Amino acid sequence: MARIVAYHPDAVGELLEWVRWLAADEPALGTRALAAVVETLSRTLEFPGSGPVYWKDFRSVMPRPFKLLILYREIPAGIGVAAFMDGRMDPATIRQRLRSR
Repeated sequence: MARIVAYHPDAVGELLEWVRWLAADEPALGTRALAAVVETLSRTLEFPGSGPVYWKDFRSVMPRPFKLLILYREIPAGIGVAAFMDGRMDPATIRQRLRSR
């Protein structure tokens, strides 16, 4: 059975906002960043337990070389992406956002 990446609706908006922000200065950077996210999520889907536990049942991965924190949970069908956040944000702020997801 094929595994899937499911996205919280707010996570989709966070990713699009981040890519637009990067592309505003350098369009090719937005493209490279999105490719790095896709590659990271593909690898995470293959090995969902590989990301370190961030908080409760949320795990995290970062698409290198970007400082974007991808927060996800393992779900029966694959992984559920809860949020895309700046990896330099205060952890308490990140946890607060995750509480509703």
